Parts: sequence; C-alpha cells; structure tokens
Amino acid sequence: VKVERDFYDIVGARVYAELLGWKRYRVRNPYCLVGVIDGVLAGIVNGRLIDEKVAVSYHTLTLKRGARVGSHLFASKMEYHFDILKQDEVLIVAESPIGFRRWMETYNLDKKFEIQHELGGAPSWTLTKDNYYRTKAELVAGTRPVPEALMASTYPLKQPDLAALLAPAPKK
Repeated sequence: VKVERDFYDIVGARVYAELLGWKRYRVRNPYCLVGVIDGVLAGIVNGRLIDEKVAVSYHTLTLKRGARVGSHLFASKMEYHFDILKQDEVLIVAESPIGFRRWMETYNLDKKFEIQHELGGAPSWTLTKDNYYRTKAELVAGTRPVPEALMASTYPLKQPDLAALLAPAPKK
C-alpha cells in the first residue's frame, strides 16, 4: 500500500492482515462489509464481536474518495451492530484524523480512554445503542432490504482503478 496520506498505508496493511487472519482462523468473531458503486469496490469496513453485547470496530477503508463512501460504510457498520446484532456498544478508535473529523464526532461518542482498543495508538471511544438511535435518522441512508435488482447489479465485483487511488489528493 503506497498511499501515505491519512494513514492509508497503515490502515490498508491492517485490513489486509485482519482479513488474512480471518481466513487462517486467527481472529475471533470477525466480520467484513463492502461498499460497491456501479459494481466497483468502493470501500471496506471490518471489526469483530467481543461478545453478544459489545463489539470492536476495526477499520473503514475508502477506495473512492470524495463520494462520502467512508461515512456511509461506517454508518452501515453501526447499523449492523445495533439493528441486526442488537448489541449495546461498539468500541471505536480513529487512526485517521480525517475519519475522526468527518463522521466520528457526529455520533457523539463517549470517551472510554481507560480501555485499550485492540488497535492501540489513539484512545478508545464507544458508541452506545442510545447514541446510535439518537443520530441514526441523519446518518444512516438507503432502503432495507436492498432491492434484489440493485444487489444483482453489484456482481461480478470489479476492482477499483488503483491509479486513481494512488493519485495525489486534490489541493484545497
């Protein structure tokens, strides 16, 4: 992974290692969700369940910049935890300053600095079920279940244009 901005190199390497760990049965209770736009992989989110009530959010890796893919995938990840799995809280850490600024502050996360997140580095935060449901209407978009025709249009999954991913970020 050659993109250093916003810690893409670290996050990309960690996501790869976590997926490989899952394949080799080295991670307990993992999951991975993918975001697809017009059949092209646009982003990946992953994490794991600590137990029936608590989970750990690992990463949100955006492959298509500028389309708010990361914020939608993070919302989908939280929807999975709270609406599907019926969990009580998710431990979260932001390795990326952009990720923290763009969407994590929006969820009104609670500090859990006394808990060391599995990823180390930055302090732990937690999203509780109550905070999730307070913010869900403005942060979770789309129709559930996904219409069959739309789901079918995502197959076969296509690799993103890696040259575009490696291009320098636009100047602001």
